[in-house]
Amino acid sequence: MGIGVLHKLISGISTSPDHAIGETTMFPEAFNQTLNCHPNPDGVLGDGIYACRWITNLVSENNSTPHSLPCSNVTFKSKEDRG
Repeated sequence: MGIGVLHKLISGISTSPDHAIGETTMFPEAFNQTLNCHPNPDGVLGDGIYACRWITNLVSENNSTPHSLPCSNVTFKSKEDRG
């Protein structure tokens, strides 16, 4: 079971006052914090923004299964593969 489903919390967080830094740029730091708190998660849950290949690879390399919504725009219309 994924960390967010089992514990109902976010176990890692990364923030920046620089709005030019994208949300996915801060993912590795937050994910490492999550692994420090929960070293062997079965799965990692995320929004469609986390469906890009480099993030799913990072999650998979840590023996977890990435689960995310498909990439979409604000009207939930599917977008092409972000690779």
